Amino acid sequence: MERRRRDRGRPPRRRRERSRRSRRPARGRRARRCERRCADRHGSRRRTALRRGRACRALRCRHRCAGRTVERDVWIIFVPAEHAERIPGWGFTIRERQDLATLGRVLLRVAAPEDRDIAQAALELALDAPGTEIDFNHVYRPGADDDENTLTGAPAADRGSAPRRELPGSPLAVGIVDTALFRQHDALRSADIVERDFVPFAAERPTAHGTAVASVLVGDAAKLEPQLRGGRVYAASVFFVDAEGNDAATAASLAAAAEWLSAERVRVINMSLAGPPNRVLEAAIEALVERGVVVVAAVGNNGPNGDPLYPAAYAQVLGVTAIDSANRIYRYANRGPHVAFAAPGVDVRVARSGGGYRELSGTSIAAPHAAAAIARAFASRAGASPAALVAELKRTALDLGAKDFDPVFGFGLIAPLPVAPVIASR
Repeated sequence: MERRRRDRGRPPRRRRERSRRSRRPARGRRARRCERRCADRHGSRRRTALRRGRACRALRCRHRCAGRTVERDVWIIFVPAEHAERIPGWGFTIRERQDLATLGRVLLRVAAPEDRDIAQAALELALDAPGTEIDFNHVYRPGADDDENTLTGAPAADRGSAPRRELPGSPLAVGIVDTALFRQHDALRSADIVERDFVPFAAERPTAHGTAVASVLVGDAAKLEPQLRGGRVYAASVFFVDAEGNDAATAASLAAAAEWLSAERVRVINMSLAGPPNRVLEAAIEALVERGVVVVAAVGNNGPNGDPLYPAAYAQVLGVTAIDSANRIYRYANRGPHVAFAAPGVDVRVARSGGGYRELSGTSIAAPHAAAAIARAFASRAGASPAALVAELKRTALDLGAKDFDPVFGFGLIAPLPVAPVIASR
């Protein structure tokens, strides 16, 4: 009787639960938009998982979809050449095939099937064709502060400088994966540059960012401070202007550019760009590293608390941050365990696309400084392995933060190794 009297004044349990649900905040527009996007790409199961607070592994969602793609209905597959013929047997419709012979891989653009999501497809291919990677054709952006006056042009022709001179011994060369170049600029007119286009879309090619990066390496010494004076730049043009007017490059273009640079026997590749993690891009970089190539990338300009950006955050890549003339860290630079070196990247004088010069800041301007130092180290240490060379550069770097390594400056300001004397042959 006493229990009944006490319970008489309480609301029914079902009613109390309903009132608790009514106090929950409604999902915002961003969450609903992400759910629709996930459902479009992966089916209703992914949308249900997202509603329950789980991350969509295939799209790497955490409340919102991380990483844009150019074609929603297209996946890219990076498969060993000996397994390439098995792909159609899994129900994939191949839209484009590129044989990356130097890396021993085949790059495929396939129509995304409706009967499975990308995580399921990746598992199936891994079992039937070992070494195969599949992912979306993610978008990557160049990164630098105050990237004004971006010019565009027609697709770059595959061309080299004239005359093309061979350097004695190991060629002093750096490959850059960037926008197209404004080759008519006075600072680049006499530079030794080999350029090739890797954009499959009929779109305008931006030239501002690549022109700035190339001028850091081989610009006219009378107006700039070239870090690779007398060297050669292999420029892979991968960026186009998307429908929103932004510079964009795809993971497929990055992988194809990597294969070309490897075929040209470039030992140091600079990627002053950033974007989401991508299994195909990671596999392409692993293949480069296996061939003795050192990949350098800008860590990004999303601030000290920014999420890691790729490819700099991959373990096989040397991430580079930016410092000013007083060795202070660039305030917008990303931080983390993937930072390997620091290099000048604040108010650096570069060539302006279209003519003239300007000062530019960002980790993407610091990265070519580090790439040039590594290329010169290769030239001065003929026969040295990439691992031994990088280890020596880490030991000789100027420590700017906590002792040895720290997530702000990495191992410190990268310093050029002394050039070994050249002994003339008799």
